[in-house]
Amino acid sequence: MESEKVAIIGAGWNGLQTLQSLKELGVEAEVFESRASVGGTWTTDMSYHGLQVHSPMFTNLMTFKGQAFPYKGMTEDNLREKMDAGSVREYLESFAEKMELKGMIHLNSKVKEIRYHSKSQKAYLLVESDGAEVEKGPYRLVVFSSFAGRASWPKIPMQGFEGKLLHSSQFKEDVMEEIIKKDLKVLVVGGGKSGCDMICAFQRKGYKQLTWLFRAPYWFLRYAPVTRGGFKGFLFLCSLLLFLFSYQLPIVVAWLIGYLVLPKSEGGGLPQHFDGRRFHFGILDDKQVDFVEQVPAKQGEPKELAKEGMHLESGEMLKCDVVIYATGYETGWGDLKLLKDGEEVDAGDVPLYHHAVVPNFPCLMSASTAFFQFGPSRGLTTAQYITWYLQAAPSEAEMVATAQKNWSSQSAGKTNGFRSDHAFTAEFLLFYLDLWRAGMVSIYGMLKIFVDLFVISKMSPLVLTKGTMPAFPK
Repeated sequence: MESEKVAIIGAGWNGLQTLQSLKELGVEAEVFESRASVGGTWTTDMSYHGLQVHSPMFTNLMTFKGQAFPYKGMTEDNLREKMDAGSVREYLESFAEKMELKGMIHLNSKVKEIRYHSKSQKAYLLVESDGAEVEKGPYRLVVFSSFAGRASWPKIPMQGFEGKLLHSSQFKEDVMEEIIKKDLKVLVVGGGKSGCDMICAFQRKGYKQLTWLFRAPYWFLRYAPVTRGGFKGFLFLCSLLLFLFSYQLPIVVAWLIGYLVLPKSEGGGLPQHFDGRRFHFGILDDKQVDFVEQVPAKQGEPKELAKEGMHLESGEMLKCDVVIYATGYETGWGDLKLLKDGEEVDAGDVPLYHHAVVPNFPCLMSASTAFFQFGPSRGLTTAQYITWYLQAAPSEAEMVATAQKNWSSQSAGKTNGFRSDHAFTAEFLLFYLDLWRAGMVSIYGMLKIFVDLFVISKMSPLVLTKGTMPAFPK
């Protein structure tokens, strides 16, 4: 497959694992990374103080020749510990070094434009590097593997706020120490994992000048049962399957199993949020659960950021000196300019072929929508899919027709998008069902990855079955 060169945008753990797996499969590939180092979300400029992986199951997941790439800090004593951002950076740097990938990675290289020529079925990249723009190519396929392209700032009107405004990516240890030293009132906005991490970072220091604001909080899985699996994991897996039929009943079932934790209202009692259409994954250990329950939690819609603090639509005002927006990241997909035979193409809301390839721009694959598995192990399946796609070479008409039959509503610009009548988790389940209907996976393969994750507590790549899919070297 020497003439079928692949370009990968993003050198996070998925991009690195995809590159290594393609190398093992004999596919020529190279990576373009806009930052000065590998690591994606875990790089110094994007990671925040207190950032950890969700679970130790994500540790030791980079693989080569079918074997786990060892993390040197992993011992029997800390087998269940979560890696912090610095450890992940060190691990990924080591992986790139030991696997001899650095010669295939272009750092400080931002891809601005993809030019596709339909007659030759080749793509060329316009890359900004060292202040100059250069053309790279040709490539048969470009894999967009960026999950944290830039900070996502909420559009909350500013009305003379005189305090400090931060995004979670700007929350470094020295920033936290300055806040504590000056005894400033902190408002953390956002109910997801990064918001939880902000709260826990302050709580570890015993700092109490905190308020946590969210429109709708995440559901957090309890750390110990999830990482140890077993019978409770099996029950939880069963409750997930119920999301295909109801978005309320599974929440109640999972709550009764004792898996889920949420910030409580000021009056205590059950969490305020039982809407399965806003279901997200996060994992808290017992200490984090204790931290979360000690912080005043406000659920409401921000109206404006005024001089003294945040005004809510309810009329309430939350006084603060510092606002930290824990509102996640954007992939940067919308920043790419796509040209097909010289004409600009809009691929934002286009249903994707196998939830991976843009049908009307067939040189482009989205790794953030091809959610084959959690963590870097998805890079294995991504590489396997790429080899199949290069060999199968489906026509645009075939891809458009297949994509129109998708049950999952996601598109390249709306990853696992929310629907008013579906739970977030249901979108993941529908994604796998779409792959099964297309003959890409077996029912056994679908069930295996969920059993591995929730019952056996290990991470395994999804094994594709269609056609003469190459096996990974052992």
